Amino acid sequence: MSNRQKRLVSDKIGLVARSIILCLPFARSIRHLLKQSVNHSKGLLHICQKQYFVGKKWGMENLTNSQVAALKKSLRLLDTEKLAGEFYETLFERYPQVKHMFPTDMKELGIKLMSVFELVIYSFEEKKHNEFSLQDTLIKPMQELGKQHEAKGVVPEHYTIANDLLLEILVKQNRTAFNAEVTTSWKLALEHLTAAMLSNSTIKTSDTPSESTLRDTFHSIMKKVLRK
Repeated sequence: MSNRQKRLVSDKIGLVARSIILCLPFARSIRHLLKQSVNHSKGLLHICQKQYFVGKKWGMENLTNSQVAALKKSLRLLDTEKLAGEFYETLFERYPQVKHMFPTDMKELGIKLMSVFELVIYSFEEKKHNEFSLQDTLIKPMQELGKQHEAKGVVPEHYTIANDLLLEILVKQNRTAFNAEVTTSWKLALEHLTAAMLSNSTIKTSDTPSESTLRDTFHSIMKKVLRK
């Protein structure tokens, strides 16, 4: 090989080496982004799994368009202060053992309770045709609220007691407005709220949903993420 050919080969090797050096930071960035994407995808898939499991566990039905409309209409008719007052008063009369879990300022607690209900009722979205469930963005805040309740000693059975009592008082205070459809709508809404608050519970292997169901739910969430 002549000296000229050796110089040409050396120059080419140097060019390739410089190109590799220049591309390394970019390659590292791409690898980092891919790793983040995979981790994020796993996180979303885990959320999908939890939401599906909770719905299956609680046997929830999705709400229809007319039921969501009935919820919103009935909410506007409520005397929220009276509802919250009678709810807590009756709860403590029937179950005095749970009173220690609550703060002394019950008026403020009542306002917060009604605020949560209002938020939930206006957070139902259509996931399939005429099938409404809670928006995915609401799940995490409800999980945190569930953790706060759990820290105070609240167990799943307490949710059932509270939901049944609330429905009882809703019907009692609004007999004319709360027909069968409205009552069923509130029952379903409370079940969705309860499921979201308890959705940090441990998933049993035997209750793990099928791969196809998880994939469909995962793709649905990913489409929303990509649109943002």
